[in-house]
Parts: sequence; C-alpha cells; structure tokens
Amino acid sequence: MPRAVMDTAECRDAVMKSKWLILLAAGPILAVAVSRATALDEGAKGASAASWAPVVERIDRALDAEWAARGLADTASADDATWLRRLSIDLLSTIPEAGEVAAFLVDPSADKRDRKVDQYLDDRRFSETLARLWTQLLLGASGVNEAKLTGYLQRWLESAFSKGMAFDRIVRELNCATGEGAEPGPMSFQLAYYDTIETLAGVTARAFLGLQIQCAQCHDHPFDHWKRSEFNRFTGFLADMQGDLRVGVGQRVPHWRLLDRTPEWGVYGKLNRVLRKLRGAADDGAMDDGAMAGASMAGGAMGGEAQGSNAGDGLSALQELFARFRRSGDESSGASMTAPSDAVLDEFAPRLPADAREAVALFRERRELFGDAGFLDARPYEPLSDQSKRQALAAWITSPENPWFAQAIVNRAWGHLFGKGLIEPIDDLSGSKDRLLPELLADIGRDFLRNGTDLRGLIGALVRTKAYGLRNSTAADPERRAEQERCFAAHPLRAFTPEQLQYSITQATTGVVLESRNGAWNREQSKFLDELRSRVTAIDGNGERRLGASIPQALFMMNGRYSYRSATLKKEGRLERFLDVKLTPEERLRDLWYATLGRPPAPAEAAAIVRAVDARDDEGFHAFEDLFWALLNSAEFQCNH
Repeated sequence: MPRAVMDTAECRDAVMKSKWLILLAAGPILAVAVSRATALDEGAKGASAASWAPVVERIDRALDAEWAARGLADTASADDATWLRRLSIDLLSTIPEAGEVAAFLVDPSADKRDRKVDQYLDDRRFSETLARLWTQLLLGASGVNEAKLTGYLQRWLESAFSKGMAFDRIVRELNCATGEGAEPGPMSFQLAYYDTIETLAGVTARAFLGLQIQCAQCHDHPFDHWKRSEFNRFTGFLADMQGDLRVGVGQRVPHWRLLDRTPEWGVYGKLNRVLRKLRGAADDGAMDDGAMAGASMAGGAMGGEAQGSNAGDGLSALQELFARFRRSGDESSGASMTAPSDAVLDEFAPRLPADAREAVALFRERRELFGDAGFLDARPYEPLSDQSKRQALAAWITSPENPWFAQAIVNRAWGHLFGKGLIEPIDDLSGSKDRLLPELLADIGRDFLRNGTDLRGLIGALVRTKAYGLRNSTAADPERRAEQERCFAAHPLRAFTPEQLQYSITQATTGVVLESRNGAWNREQSKFLDELRSRVTAIDGNGERRLGASIPQALFMMNGRYSYRSATLKKEGRLERFLDVKLTPEERLRDLWYATLGRPPAPAEAAAIVRAVDARDDEGFHAFEDLFWALLNSAEFQCNH
C-alpha cells in the first residue's frame, strides 16, 4: 500500500514548497480523470433499501462482537466530507463536484447520508462503474480478445445494471447467450475465450463461484480438494460452444457468432478454413462456413480435383478427410455433425497440412478430456433435449441451492467497498485460510437470494454499515493498524484506479458533470487514460487495476506530455473560478479545496496559504495556479480514504 493521505501539517507544507519537493511529499499514485455525472432528484430512492435494513443491523452487530472479542476499538466515524468523497469514488468512480460538497456539508438533515446513497445508486455512473468492474474481471484473462470485446460487454452490462436487471439473470445471460450479429452483447464474455475453453472454465469459477479450480487443469490442487477430473467435467459444459468472428452470407461487415454445437462442428469449420486457404480462394465472406463446406463436398465451384492436384498431397488428403464428415439437418445449432472414426483420423493425420493436423489433434484431445460434464458440487448432470450444456451450467451457477454463488457475489461486493473480502482471497472460498465471520457471509448470501439477487440493494446495504463509515486507522503500530483494517474496525487507504484518477482530475479541472463517460472523452484524454492503464502495478481479486507509488509515474504526472500544469489548467477553464476577484482569498481557497480534496482547508492550511497569496503582486494568480497543480499531484487527492 502506498503512503496514502498526508496529514494536515504535511499537506500544508507540501503545497507551499517547490514542485520537486511536492514530488517527494506527495509521492504515490498519480493519474488523471474524465468525469460524468447524472443530475438526479435528491429524493430519489434506491431499490429495496427497507428490505436490506435488517442486513445492515446484522452486519453491525456481528462486527461489534468481533471487535470486542479481539479487543479492538473501532476508529471514530468519518466526517461528512471524507464519507461523501469515499462514497462518490466507490460508487461513481469520481470525486464529488465542488458545489455538491458544499451543499452536503451544510445540510443539517439527519438522513442526508441515506439520501445520498439512494441518489448515487440511481445515478447512471453507478451502473457504468459496475459494468467496468465486471468487464475487467471477466475479460482480464482473454488476451488480445479483451481489447476487441471490452466495449461490447461493458455497454451491455451498463444497460443491464441501469435497468435494474436481477444479477442472477445477468449471470445466466453471460453464460448461455447465443446468436450472431455485429453487437455481441452478453455473448462477449464467452466469445473472448471461444478457443480457450479451459481458461474460460477457470474464469467462470472464479468470477461467479469464488473458486480457484484452474490449477487442477494440469494436476490435482495441492492446497485444495479440487481434482483434475472435476476441472475437466466442469469444462465439459463449455465443450459444445462454437464461436468466431465471421462474415455472413451477403454481408460485408464483421459479425460475431456463438452457438451451441458439438465439437465436431468446431473441427469441421477449422478444416474448412484451412481447405479454403490452401485453395487460394478469396475469403471475401461471400459464403459462410456451412455453404462453403456444402459446395466443397458437392464438388461445386470451390471444389474440383484440378485445384486440389495443384496444391499437392496435403490438400488432397485434407479434401478426402473433409468429405468423411457427415451432417444431418439444416445449418442451425440443432444440426448434428459426425466426425470420422479415430482410426480414420490416425490414417490421415500424417498427410495433413500442419494447420489441419493441429486442428484434428486439438479436437481429439478435447473430446477425450471434456467429453463428460459434471457440476462442482458432485450433483449429477442429466442432459435434457431442450437444454444445452451451457444452459444447464448457467442454471446451476445461479440456483439457490448452489453452495457458492451468492456468497461469492457478496464477498466480491464487500471487497470492492472495503478493500478486502470477509474471505480472502476473494476468489478462493473453498481453499482460503483467511476467513473472517464466514457465518455472516453465509447469512448475507441468503439475504441476497431472498432479495432477488439485487446487487444494487446489496451495495446500498454495505455502504450504510457502521464499518463503511469509519475513519482510517491512526494506530502507530503497523500490525495493529493491519488488524484493524482486516477486521473492518478502520477503513483502509487505497490507491485509485486509472479510471478513478482520470475522471476525478477532469471533474476537478473542468467542473463538468457529463451524463455518460462512455465515448465522451476527447482524443487527448483517451490517450492519457491509456498511459495511466499502462502504469498499473497491481490487480486485486476483484479484477480492479490500481496504480502504485513510483518515481517514474510521479514524473509522468507532473512533467509528462499530459500533465496538468499551467497551460492545461488555463485551457480547462476551471482556474478562472478560483481567481474571481469578487471572492476573498479565503473563499477562493475553500472552493479550490472542495473541488480537489472534497473538504474545507484546515485553519492552519488556510492561514499559511492566504499569507503567501497576499504577498504576491498578481492578485494571487500564479500562487493559485501552483497550488491547484500541487493539490492535483498530492497523495491526498489520489487516494480513496
């Protein structure tokens, strides 16, 4: 964990020193942000807050008892400014706007925190935040396909969350969607792994069940009970998934396709593509795989012995083997495909081109390893004529009888808000030795199911708990501080994600509240975010990518191409507000602190800075310019505390 928030004296001293000294004082995490917020009615209520009230009380009682048993005194409650900034960052991925801070701090209402939670839960930026977190978690292991499919999946998830779709329905659609089109939507998750189903099996178990089964892909897990046979049977539910990026009949735009078909269809399509390539045919999408194969097998325009003979023995062998595949039914997901026997495949393998030989070998290996399907709780899988294997898997994952699903989702939501889950690692429910109040986690999981897997309501309950509203630890002993944070008797300091920093800096420098951040950035802001993402130093169990402290990162933020220095601040226009001659230096300073740190300046901070501004002969222009720059590069600005 980087050095997080500077105390009042340190912050006061840092902003009065040179930029180089600020580098040393502010140290950690530096980044940038683009914001967007939805103007919502202050009185708008989040979903099912009342139904979650008993859960909040149960959590508070359980943690109070745990703290008492351990002899831990919980820290004091966070003040309104700290709580509001924390909530905004966690739920909306950005700091609150200066005017919002000012209004919240003077609001005397006893229920203002409850109303603010409801407002944020109904904000579209909350749905976008959830969509981004789940997209990163689901696609993070997909390699090059992550960049191809991130936008599709994030847009679909944001729409689903904003509509209040039950989370179990979201999970079912992610795990069994089929279809074809230019906008793959929920298919994007499994399409990202359509040719690496072993990886997909591990991601599915981690994301939705909180189980680490991927090590059992190669060997029996040494620290858990998972066996290779269990991994293979779980992966067997994905063996009939056939997906690709293709061009359909009569179309000229790329289309994604995901169907439930037996593995024979997969090798059939791969061999057809190799065959087409060897024939030298222009792959212009004029025919789809099925039509192309039909023409070939019928000796049509794409077939012909003359073309084959020119391509050599490899092509001839491939054409002959290809003709041994038999289809029945029409070109649909219900059509069946029969592959040649193993003896025939053995006969042809030595003569096939390398690509075709590899496709046949992979088909045979997967058929042997993943031919059977089985659930991880040892429940028998019984095939149904009207249900695909993936549909059966999706139904089992989200079943109320599933022993892991509800607890895994609750633990993930807890980890996002508190930095750690009740069980750590977050995605190792079955093997973890670091288990805090597992009975409480089980109880909240049952509440999650009773409330219709309402993820918005669950998060609303967690941020209303006493633990979420506590201050950071002030314990001098690092071990004591770590114990307080692990038991949630103090709120942890956490580095921003690249997105949180990008959105927050843009919020601070422009004051603009955008309706949606998706597609709302200019080219320079997008490049800046890409730079920040390249500087991620850690990815936690929730898939959240966080920035860490480093001198190169600090130099990039302070002096790099996209740094928020004088010229940038002037261009953004927000600096003019803090130089308004109609305002006193104290008022300017207050507005600047609200816009950046989300709190009023401490009296000592204000007095020292006002004296420095009064000593300038330019009405404080350069002093406020430097001060604004220093605050944006400070550790306090760039941490969630």
